[in-house]
Amino acid sequence: MRSLFVFFALAWASYGILHVCLTSWAMMDPYSNRELLFKLLVPVSGFFVLGKPSSVTRFALFCFFWLGATLSYSPYWPNHLLHTVAINAALLVICLLAWLGVGQGVTARERVAAMFAPVGRLSLFVLYFWVVVHKLNYDYLNPDVSCGWVLYEESAQFIKGMTGLSVPVEPWMRYPCLLGALLIEALIPLLLIFRKSRFAGLVLGGVFHLILSFHVNMFILSFTLMMLAHYVLFTTHQGRAECAKWWQRSWPGKRWSTVRGLKLPLVLTTIFVLYVLPVGLANSWQGMPQAELILNVDEQVAWRVSRIAATGYAMLVLILMVRFLWRRSSWPNGRQDFACLPRPIFLTLLPILLFTNGLSPYIGLKTHHAYAMFSNLRTEAKVTNHLFMPVSVRVADYQDDLIRVIESNFSALPAMEPGAGITRFEFNRMLFYAPKDLKLVYSDNGSEPKTITYESIEQEKILARPPWLPRHLLFFKTATPQEKPCPCRW
Repeated sequence: MRSLFVFFALAWASYGILHVCLTSWAMMDPYSNRELLFKLLVPVSGFFVLGKPSSVTRFALFCFFWLGATLSYSPYWPNHLLHTVAINAALLVICLLAWLGVGQGVTARERVAAMFAPVGRLSLFVLYFWVVVHKLNYDYLNPDVSCGWVLYEESAQFIKGMTGLSVPVEPWMRYPCLLGALLIEALIPLLLIFRKSRFAGLVLGGVFHLILSFHVNMFILSFTLMMLAHYVLFTTHQGRAECAKWWQRSWPGKRWSTVRGLKLPLVLTTIFVLYVLPVGLANSWQGMPQAELILNVDEQVAWRVSRIAATGYAMLVLILMVRFLWRRSSWPNGRQDFACLPRPIFLTLLPILLFTNGLSPYIGLKTHHAYAMFSNLRTEAKVTNHLFMPVSVRVADYQDDLIRVIESNFSALPAMEPGAGITRFEFNRMLFYAPKDLKLVYSDNGSEPKTITYESIEQEKILARPPWLPRHLLFFKTATPQEKPCPCRW
């Protein structure tokens, strides 16, 4: 279990560091000092984990800073970051329990690994379950708008633009693409459950998510890194031991041993502060001097370097899994490497909460952060395109009341085409940030158009700001016209 903690700590810290490098200039609020501080602390604390991955204290601090960084801009996350938030929160609780002596194992890191591994595995199964279920709708199976085909087309364009290689894009490939993606996502967790097929599941999942990451959307690559970190929980002690021995004998491993501890974190922190962070700030803060003044770094160059580093890391993880897990002897009989249920049993609460979160679109709650990314799912306005989840299961009405913006000078609430709309909840949230020169015309559920200005916001009952807790937990996509197929949405 000690080796499991070390390998997962390395994978999770690498995911966090690369996520910030990939997305810092896309998601940084230059006017939030708290967010900026946390965004800096995430990679720095991650570098210290890389310097000593066996340290539970360093790993707990990394999880704490990453959790704080993500919560600082809640709920404006890409879909998979809610899963990341849940995992980081669980890891902090488990590290605390390990320090208190709870769990099986002699050392704290052994207890952390023993308690977290079943939680992480069950959470991954929950994610795959909802990713597949959400895609079982009429519009995903429609080749004209299916995300399965749209992502393939966009990936082909991205690969051609980055490398010059032409990927075939033919009409006959539409159904194989959309059905193939659905079947693979259903097959991966089934293969991971059983010992004899687990290696095939790891390879299939690694290759599938690596292929998906060849897309202009950098959050897909970040999602791939998160999935690879979860896959570490399905490896065996023998495979990890052989990988560790190979690393110690290799040239990079020998050099690594001479800089680990404090040298490596300090060197990597210096590179991050001088290279990645200035580009992110210069791109997000219009008043800051351009990054070229520091290291003559162009934003596109930094973005490409970050993407190449993340892709190279993902390929390395996949190669190592194949190299050290392919032999049948790497998968011994017994359950010593694959506990089924978390201990203590209350840790099962996390997978249960994540499963409930996946239900959100169908029970009338949020449509974002519910594992419904790239699924073509539609549940707004008491209408659903799902094959078997009925509208009658709703317990909340957040999605029922839609508002269409007809005219607007506020970029956060742009004008919408007829039939489209935004939930009243999101409408009220956005108006809280309205400019003083606001002038907006909207229609509430098809009623006569109304005009509001900044001065009239306080007078309108409809404009009451949502309470603090729902405001940070609920997030809704813009509803598309009901008479049209639901397009591919993140």
